[in-house]
Amino acid sequence: MKATARYVRASPRKMRLVVNTIRGKSAIEAREILRFLPKGYAETVGKVLASAIANAENNTDKNINDLVVAQCYVGDGPSMRRYYPRARGRPDMLRHRSCHVTIVLGEKNG
Repeated sequence: MKATARYVRASPRKMRLVVNTIRGKSAIEAREILRFLPKGYAETVGKVLASAIANAENNTDKNINDLVVAQCYVGDGPSMRRYYPRARGRPDMLRHRSCHVTIVLGEKNG
């Protein structure tokens, strides 16, 4: 009961702020939190969560009311490197970062 979004064009540090808000919550509660969270990347994390819920319902016949966000983490992806000019004709590097978002669902204990 897992879903992953790879090569998301977002900074991992900013994406972790969104992912940390839903860790340990029930799947329904996490979906509502992401729906009203005023962060730009909440929509992307919401899509990954929706995919994990759909995987749990369709592949393993789990009830959505029994699901909990057991693990959620953001890993670094590759960075696109671009150069732009600075003083005295020297280049400076600009890194366009990407990340991989993973959400794992588990069942409630009890």
